Amino acid sequence: MEIKQKPHVMWPHDIALFNSMVTEFSSENEKEFFAKMKQKQEYEYTCAGDLVLSEESNDLHIYIVRIDYDEYLLGKVEDGKKSNETHFQSLYNLLNADLKSLSLHDEEITLQTWLREIDYKGVEYEHNYDYM
Repeated sequence: MEIKQKPHVMWPHDIALFNSMVTEFSSENEKEFFAKMKQKQEYEYTCAGDLVLSEESNDLHIYIVRIDYDEYLLGKVEDGKKSNETHFQSLYNLLNADLKSLSLHDEEITLQTWLREIDYKGVEYEHNYDYM
């Protein structure tokens, strides 16, 4: 007998975001990002952290870590030290964060716009520290 896991109940604005991105994606990489993040938020709890973007994979040295189901840490590593780390309660809030106001970029740009500019280069989907 197979036991089915109930999906984690997501924030309403995350549900709307995932629903819109089924048809409104800007590239195949963005489509993949939202499909995989939806799966993770619904079924993949992490207590040790799930590295979504490593500071080593981009010129701004920005990192994104998913915690629990749908909480995120966004920050930067400068001179080997974490700085400007901010906690977000949902993917929607994370993607709408203004990187300049968080001292992560010189220009006013949201995280989602920046991810689109780099076409999600460096995003990882198999870096959950619970399983490593």
